[in-house]
Amino acid sequence: MVNLPSTPYPDNPHPDIERVRVYWEERCPAPDRLPHLSDIQLMDLYDIADHLLLADVIRDDDKGLRYFWRYGGTALRDFFGAELTGKFIHEAYSDDAAKAVQGAYNWIVETGRRHYWIRRGGLMQPDQRHLVYERYICPVIGDSGGIDHLFGIIVYPERPASVAGFTGQESSGLIEVGVDFNTSDPNEE
Repeated sequence: MVNLPSTPYPDNPHPDIERVRVYWEERCPAPDRLPHLSDIQLMDLYDIADHLLLADVIRDDDKGLRYFWRYGGTALRDFFGAELTGKFIHEAYSDDAAKAVQGAYNWIVETGRRHYWIRRGGLMQPDQRHLVYERYICPVIGDSGGIDHLFGIIVYPERPASVAGFTGQESSGLIEVGVDFNTSDPNEE
C-alpha cells in the first residue's frame, strides 16, 4: 500500500477545520506529544459533531493496518450517501476511494503527523465526482501507547469555487489548490 502524504495546511482554512486543529493542539500534553483518546470529547465540539469522525486503528498480522469507523457524523452520511459508523473503510468505500484513504491514514500512523486534503469524489459510487470536500485528520494515542485512533473533520463547500485556491486541477482525486506541494511540513507550525 502506498502512503499518501498530507497536502499543506491552507493559509485560510475552513473555520470548522481550524477549530478542530486548535482543539487537538490544546489537548496535546506537550508540543512533541500526541493527545490520548480520553482527551478527545466529541461533545466539546457538539455544534460541528455531525462533521466529525473517529476511527480505530486495527493492527492485523494478516491484513496490516485497517481502520474502523467508531463514529462518522450524520452530515457525512448525508453528504456521501453512506453510513460510516460501525464499518471498516473497505466496507464503506469504493476500491479506489478506500486505497486513497488507507494510504493517507497509513501515512498518519507511520509519521504521527496530521493530514489535510481537498478531494473530489464520493466514497461508494463513481457518479459522485461532483462532490468536493476538505478533510483534516489527527493522530490520537490509545491504550497501547501508540497511535490507535484517528480524529478529524470533513467539511464541504457549498460550491467548489468557494474553496480557497480551488483551481479544479486534480490528480488521483486530490484537488490541487494552487499551493506549492514541495513546501515545508504542513503539520509543523
